[in-house]
Amino acid sequence: MEIGSSKATALQRVRYHLSRLQTSPQFTAVLDCLFELSPRRTDPSFAELIVVADGLIFARKRGEPSFGYFVGRRDDLIVNLLGFVTHLRLGTSDRLYVLDCIDAIPRRGAA
Repeated sequence: MEIGSSKATALQRVRYHLSRLQTSPQFTAVLDCLFELSPRRTDPSFAELIVVADGLIFARKRGEPSFGYFVGRRDDLIVNLLGFVTHLRLGTSDRLYVLDCIDAIPRRGAA
């Protein structure tokens, strides 16, 4: 029970801080999708992210069937988000939560 509670607290803390970051519209759309932030702060709003075989991340806009938006490399997303966690002085549980969210992005053979 304590582990679940810790994860819920990390989720709330990370969502709170990331929802207040001023980033590019595309990166904001990625954050909104990855961390299920609402209300969504950009248009287009991404409904889903995928990682293809070469580590590239693509996004699917709400209402569209295909993943037509290239949003960057998975490795760069990890570096950027862990940089934010460090900058915001968030703890280990928050860092692990961010990594878990990135690891949860589905993988596919091609976009």
